[in-house]
Amino acid sequence: MGGSSVRGSGTSRPRSCEEYVAGCDKRIGCVETLVDHVRSMVEVLRGPLRSLAHYAEREYLHLVRTPELGGFSTDIAKLVEDPRDVNLMEILVVFHDLGKCTPSSQRSLRERCTAPYHEVASAALLLAYLSFLGASQLEALLPPVLAVLLHHHAMRGLDHIREQILRIRLGPKDLEGALRGLHCVCETLGVPRVEEFSLWIQVEGLGKFIKALDKLLNDIENPAGGVGTPGGDSEASLAKVYRSSILLTAALSVADNVAATLNRRLCGKVGVWEALKAGALHRFVRYLLAREILREEVAKAFRDVLGVT
Repeated sequence: MGGSSVRGSGTSRPRSCEEYVAGCDKRIGCVETLVDHVRSMVEVLRGPLRSLAHYAEREYLHLVRTPELGGFSTDIAKLVEDPRDVNLMEILVVFHDLGKCTPSSQRSLRERCTAPYHEVASAALLLAYLSFLGASQLEALLPPVLAVLLHHHAMRGLDHIREQILRIRLGPKDLEGALRGLHCVCETLGVPRVEEFSLWIQVEGLGKFIKALDKLLNDIENPAGGVGTPGGDSEASLAKVYRSSILLTAALSVADNVAATLNRRLCGKVGVWEALKAGALHRFVRYLLAREILREEVAKAFRDVLGVT
């Protein structure tokens, strides 16, 4: 898994799936491929974080199944209700790092082990995919999109995020790279209707979804005109959306950190459970527990695994 040697390290255009870089640690020479990163995250979410992942998905489904959101896409609901081989949490795993597959991000990762603001392109691609599946309500789109935008907590606040969205410029080669990355991870983890989506997004273009992402965040800042229904309780709706967003973000962030710790810092020399106990994750779990975001049985599972009291 971790510690891979990546062929073609002098180019920003990977020739094979194993050449897509997700991250690295120059101090010890570990390079993590995108495929390894996704595999590790899925292993974490299907194993030690299973309770949290299922809880986050159920809360999200409860949100979108409320009477005022009766028109929610059945295609997306099925990902939560009847996950089969892939579920909503794993869809987030597939999309959360696709912004790293653009030529500029691959170049930056190979040279500096970093891909600043790749979350914006990743979130725009996820927004496009959810729109392709039929989601249109703001409440349905916000939690998964925010989870991808905030999974690194690198951008502090909506103003900072929107500033980066307005700056980003993604061309045809960026979309091509991201779609190649999508197909690579789909060889590891299937995504429903990905072939159809790839053809569809090439016609639609990514620019409109970058703009839609900015509008989505603007609607959060102005909930009276966005979240909530006419005559309904916008504040209450917004609170439910934020709770769902926090749960999805928590599961994605912990799985992402575990995978990175396992493959970049520890070079894949330990198992998932050992990586889960890394010090940085203790702090994140304490943060969640202190705010009573996790229900008791999930919180207990965290305490048991990490020794957090």
